[in-house]
Amino acid sequence: MVDHGLRKDVRTLWLDTPRCGEHDFDLEADRDPERKEMLVYVPSAGTYINVFRGYRLSIERYIKQEDRRTLDIIYISCMSPLTGTRITKAFLEHIQEDVAASQRNKTTVYRPHRKGWYWDDGVTRPRRTLDAVTLETKLKDELVADIKAYLEQKTRKYYSNRGIPWRRGFLFHGPPGTGKTSFTTALAGHFKLDVYVMSLSATTLDDQRLQSLFGNLPTRCIVLLEDIDSAGIRREEMRTTAKKKGKKPKKLDENGDPVGDDPSGITLSGLLNVLDGMHSMEGRIVILTTNKPDTLDDALCRRGRVDSKISFDFASRDVSKTLFQHVFLTTEEELL
Repeated sequence: MVDHGLRKDVRTLWLDTPRCGEHDFDLEADRDPERKEMLVYVPSAGTYINVFRGYRLSIERYIKQEDRRTLDIIYISCMSPLTGTRITKAFLEHIQEDVAASQRNKTTVYRPHRKGWYWDDGVTRPRRTLDAVTLETKLKDELVADIKAYLEQKTRKYYSNRGIPWRRGFLFHGPPGTGKTSFTTALAGHFKLDVYVMSLSATTLDDQRLQSLFGNLPTRCIVLLEDIDSAGIRREEMRTTAKKKGKKPKKLDENGDPVGDDPSGITLSGLLNVLDGMHSMEGRIVILTTNKPDTLDDALCRRGRVDSKISFDFASRDVSKTLFQHVFLTTEEELL
């Protein structure tokens, strides 16, 4: 709506949260050169008229609360009674093509909403290439070939014909700062997948919220569970207590159970269920990162949940050389 010039006729605006990769929708008079953050304006709830291929379209936006979440609903209808649904469908296809073109060189990273029941709107970032990540060539090539083979349609048919769940899991382990998360982002950019990131030690998560988040995953995506060892994984439970973190204790009833909307934490059985249980989504890639693989429960690392363990060690001389050249080599553009 903004890209097609609707802001010129809009009198009520919605001040949106600036996110990396979005266009700048500032009105001309509102740009302050000394302000560090730019304001993002979008049309607020209401009815707007747009012209598409000579036809007038009515675009109605509603904002309402439902089941713990805010729904942003848009109704689109053609004001010409003789066109049927042809123009509306063409308009939606045009939007789809426009979005696909704008996202072609970008990766969207999603995180759980602060309430934990669903994913946020995502942050769009420029797509990273595998060349931008320094890693042992053999290790990189083997991992890329593994994921490429997994995502092929014939692999999906192979799994389906034999009744095998079409899932793939990896464990990236090694010292902090060795590129586990960076390489995950590069893999997403290489295979044109979105990334869904969560920390299992978050106090807003419990088994129900975790199941809800995994249930809302698309078929093709990368799920990144960061620093899984810091979540306090144990067989009887998988959560970090409020006392150890120095946080405010949860509200408990007389039986010691959480009350209200206070999450009770994630159990190990709850995590295993979303990874390979009956309701777990197929077609996604789960990547777990950890600094201490020896502290993880054996049930979490068995085949079917973690199919491959990749060690990210300190950089070798060859990797250090490549990284140095990548950072300090002067490009042709810089020379000009």
